[in-house]
Amino acid sequence: MAQPDVMKLLEKEQGKAPRLSTQEIVQESLRRTGEEDQFEDLYGRMQSALKTPQFRIMRSGNTLLFYKIVTPKDTVEFDILTADSPKELLNSLKDLMEAMKKAGFKRGIAKTENTNLVNIANSAGIPVQVKMGERMMGDQMVPTQIVEVGLQ
Repeated sequence: MAQPDVMKLLEKEQGKAPRLSTQEIVQESLRRTGEEDQFEDLYGRMQSALKTPQFRIMRSGNTLLFYKIVTPKDTVEFDILTADSPKELLNSLKDLMEAMKKAGFKRGIAKTENTNLVNIANSAGIPVQVKMGERMMGDQMVPTQIVEVGLQ
């Protein structure tokens, strides 16, 4: 008889989501935005980028912070990919921003169409400034939020 996975049982009992693989987080994040058909392309580009010295990835819970170190060296451009619930995401964002501070970064910049991420960051007490901008998605320009996070 197979032994039950004790960690999964504890997580379920405590109401925590099970720990997903990086691939599963990316897939779920894309599914939530209706872009699941982009998985192969995005995941392949992430893997290639992570082989270079300026790209890195951090994780908290089932949330990934994929970032690029830019000039000046205390600034990063980042994207959030998440499979966390809004409540779990709030804690994951706090953890990730604290890790960025400890790594010596002073400022983070992201582009997003997801206003919920901005609202959750505000709820987590993360100082964000939002400007409107545009970015290319596929073959068209779409409105986007340019989010600047103070990490000091």
